[in-house]
Amino acid sequence: MVFNKIKAYAGLYRLDVPVIVFSGAFAGRLLITDEFSWFFFFEAFFLALFPYNFVYTLNSITDKTEDSINKPWRPLPSKKLTTTEASTYLIFITVISVMGIPVIFNGWEIFLSYLVILLGFSYSVKPFAIKNRGLLSSIITGWGVVHPLYITGGQTLALTTTCVLFHGIGATLLKDLSDLKGDAAAGRKLITDKIPVSGIFLISLALMIFSAASFFLTEHSFISIIPLGSATVLTYNFFYKREFFCEKIYKKIIWTSALFGFFVILYAVVN
Repeated sequence: MVFNKIKAYAGLYRLDVPVIVFSGAFAGRLLITDEFSWFFFFEAFFLALFPYNFVYTLNSITDKTEDSINKPWRPLPSKKLTTTEASTYLIFITVISVMGIPVIFNGWEIFLSYLVILLGFSYSVKPFAIKNRGLLSSIITGWGVVHPLYITGGQTLALTTTCVLFHGIGATLLKDLSDLKGDAAAGRKLITDKIPVSGIFLISLALMIFSAASFFLTEHSFISIIPLGSATVLTYNFFYKREFFCEKIYKKIIWTSALFGFFVILYAVVN
């Protein structure tokens, strides 16, 4: 019973997000310091477990209507958790996030870390509700998952991080295609209102290829393996297999990126 409740709370988050956040934050420190520290590990773990957990838990609460259509198995629409329980949990991780950020980070990093919370709130809650703004929603989400690298990599890695950003937006465009039915029921603007699905696939592929090419303008060209891997997965599934189930393709891309991201971290540690 207790295990099921813990599992339900964890289900308010998305498994791929903490993996990406942790990898990005940890890699940022390694790439600018060229040394390993357990504190870098702790920083990355904190960002993944609390501020970003806030963003996605809040979104799970405000997206209950959409999730009842798109993902009825999630904790709130399936009634594994009540809204009160989810809200109490949200308060807990908010307090830990707000109190922990100035203790763990310094200077400009504190502002950038608090920005995660601010934009997460703006994304899900009215009157801002960026999630209802079509293409802007995809751009902000794509930027959000790359943001940990901006926090820990700072100005030193700003160009490299921006190269990663193009890949992040390309992947997020595909993720949004899997939620169209519920988003339409909630009255959101849909990206497909202006761009056909095939066009979105091509834009996503173009962003990934551009991301890969742009890395050769930086001193970290080896990171191009991440968008190249994603572009290969997308090309194979869309053009060869003619697979249009976007959630499935998105998961393949994300876990391929996570795998290659692990090798990037390993390379940074070794070198």
